[in-house]
Amino acid sequence: MEMNYNWMYSLEKYKIRKKKWYEKYIGNIDRIIEVFEKIDNIDFYTRTSEKELNCYIEEVEEKINEIEDKELVKILEPSLYHMKRKVKVKWRYKLIDILTKTRKEKEYTQNQLSKKTGISCLYIYRLENYQRHTISLEQLRLITEVLEVDINDLISEATKESEIKITNLPYEVKTIERLIKESFIINDNDKLLNSREKKKLIDYIKTI
Repeated sequence: MEMNYNWMYSLEKYKIRKKKWYEKYIGNIDRIIEVFEKIDNIDFYTRTSEKELNCYIEEVEEKINEIEDKELVKILEPSLYHMKRKVKVKWRYKLIDILTKTRKEKEYTQNQLSKKTGISCLYIYRLENYQRHTISLEQLRLITEVLEVDINDLISEATKESEIKITNLPYEVKTIERLIKESFIINDNDKLLNSREKKKLIDYIKTI
């Protein structure tokens, strides 16, 4: 997931127009940018727990709350939104890490996994190297079947440290619904499902 840096451009323009305000809160601004870039760094992001990442976000919230100029607050708020959004889906990367580790333990190469699942080797490579952030339920099913991993156990392990809230449904439905609601499911055209499509899919699964 690439983070949006448009707010930094707005910050540069603000710096020119309101130099005194900018200098007053330079410490806050520098720290917010530092945390933003830390979380945007894939190595730091994947090796840092969700709990630790949320501590960084709380610090950014405090830094923003200390600022009195409403215009500056409005410029900085998108950085907080993007950081929260990225931390919210961190469990997806954990899921990918588990699949990658399992593949290696089973002594499958990416090419062998590709041949057994029918999924392109490039796709698997990009997935394992965090260059791709979504996977269809069918592709996930194919991979877990070859690796002999229970899909519900996989999702449970990937989300056990997550703050994702789920409804009181049977376990199998909860895990699949979690995938759908978090926009983890894509259609055959490689497009993310919209809210209406996700609701239809959830309703259908509940009837099975």
